Amino acid sequence: MFMKLFFLFTAIPFLEIYILIKAGNSFGFFTTLFIIIGTGLLGAHFVRLEGFRVWLQIQQEMSRGNFPANQLVEGLLLFIAGVILITPGLLTDIAGLLLLVPFIRGYIRNWLNLKFSDMIKQGNITFTGLM
Repeated sequence: MFMKLFFLFTAIPFLEIYILIKAGNSFGFFTTLFIIIGTGLLGAHFVRLEGFRVWLQIQQEMSRGNFPANQLVEGLLLFIAGVILITPGLLTDIAGLLLLVPFIRGYIRNWLNLKFSDMIKQGNITFTGLM
């Protein structure tokens, strides 16, 4: 677990800085800055649109009396996309934009559902109600 966190908080920012320097040398400072700001603004717009769509789906499921588990996971993934998109860098922008694609988000949601299911079956995680 330590190595994953080390990679996440050290190697990825180092790689982002390297790519930004290379992009700045290739495209120029202002073009690179425009790309970073543009993808952030564009991503924020799409996170808002997709978030609103998922919010409506959550409300529809709850009005039917169903627990909106899939929609809640999608909402979490959209939140992660938003956080990633406001992080400066080209790799994080690409990852955030990919999370905005419903097909990719659905694939990740299904993978997470399988992981959670396996963790519950193995007894690594339990859920209890408040009742």
